[in-house]
Amino acid sequence: MRMAIGQLADYGRFLPDATRAILLPSEPRQDLIELAHRQDIVVLWPAKQGYGASRPGFKL
Repeated sequence: MRMAIGQLADYGRFLPDATRAILLPSEPRQDLIELAHRQDIVVLWPAKQGYGASRPGFKL
């Protein structure tokens, strides 16, 4: 998770207005979701019907 946040920070230099998101294999702990949100990053994971998202109403 921390490496992904670092990569997104680096890539953000080139696309500053892009939505940043991390796709994980399962729902992460709440503290890691909060860490991502502090960096304005959405977290996604597979769910029963599509994907779960750390921000309600987030659409792919």
